[in-house]
Amino acid sequence: TELTIYEYDFGGDGDNELVIINDFMGTSYIFIFSYGRGIIEKLFEKEIMYYQTIIKKDYIEYYMPSGLDSVWNYYQGKFWKMIPE
Repeated sequence: TELTIYEYDFGGDGDNELVIINDFMGTSYIFIFSYGRGIIEKLFEKEIMYYQTIIKKDYIEYYMPSGLDSVWNYYQGKFWKMIPE
């Protein structure tokens, strides 16, 4: 198991979030936690396997071999799955 931890400021609001990537035998999980005032809250969890996942200022893009699969937008302290219509 390989564990990687980053600090990131989603939304540019000054509150940092922890981005944790856990790699285990070809499968990876991404966890995102907010922390502040002594409280830790899990905001996001996703099995990303070995596919491309891009973290941007206000959202996360998840790609499958066929292309863009999902986008999770960070809004008001939560991640929301964007569904195209």
